[in-house]
Amino acid sequence: MSMEQQLPFQLKILGRTDLADRKYGFSGLAFDKCGFFFCRKGSFEVMLNGREYRIDQGKLFVYMPTCLIRFVRCDEEAEGVTVVFNIDSVIPMVNKVIETEQLFFLRENPYVEMTGAEYQAVSHMAAFMERKLSDMNSRPDNRPERKLALELLRSMAQSLCLEVLNVYFAHHRVIAQTPSKQDLVFHHFMLNLFRSYRRQRDVTFYARQQHLSTRYFSSVIKERSGYSASQWIVRLVLAESKYLLETTELSIKEIADQLNFPSQSFFGRYFKQYMGVSPKDYRQEMLEGEKRQVGISVGGAGSL
Repeated sequence: MSMEQQLPFQLKILGRTDLADRKYGFSGLAFDKCGFFFCRKGSFEVMLNGREYRIDQGKLFVYMPTCLIRFVRCDEEAEGVTVVFNIDSVIPMVNKVIETEQLFFLRENPYVEMTGAEYQAVSHMAAFMERKLSDMNSRPDNRPERKLALELLRSMAQSLCLEVLNVYFAHHRVIAQTPSKQDLVFHHFMLNLFRSYRRQRDVTFYARQQHLSTRYFSSVIKERSGYSASQWIVRLVLAESKYLLETTELSIKEIADQLNFPSQSFFGRYFKQYMGVSPKDYRQEMLEGEKRQVGISVGGAGSL
């Protein structure tokens, strides 16, 4: 494993070429990941779970696990920074400072317009991490200063994550409450779900992991999130199915195998039951739709 692979985050600078060279734009699927994006210059058009947003300079866009995010179009001179965190490295820290109500609010309200000082702080931290990454990768693996740089970057990633949350909730006041037992049940369910949804689609499996009856477990998940446990499972499976259909050349059978369906036909019935179209027709519709949106300049989405 390379040094960079040991980091709990990925930092990428996005620009026009990242969008122009891809069939469906620059896409990402946030299952076991969460992250944020901010625009340095120009404008980006972003789709998050089917909703369009326009991100201009100084605007911060935060996304949670189970989200399908796509950077569809951008200005000629546009440049932005995206930082993606592994959820296992972030959740223990986030749970110390954010409650369930705040997480739900963030999921439904993913953006904020930063002040000049906030933008400078977040931008400078990201730029410093970018330089440190470049410096670390230029050194031999066995050099002690590279290991020190690795630890520094891990610490900086936590600091940047907390700064982004600090900026976000400075603009969005959400009253936090002490987490209840039900909150903890929901948090554990989401973590288990991120790790197991490709193999396990039975609610009973997740209830047993917390030594709870399926009936009680299901009622807690519905009460705390507004969605049943089975709906959460379906959402993740469908989100990855759509992502693979939209952004890869995998065959329908290969996608069915990757998601551990017993057969291609079983996967096709499952997908059509919830989406109303077959996987093949969905892929074709997406391809035809993207061909009608070849332009790069931002125009369709309303400014945030």
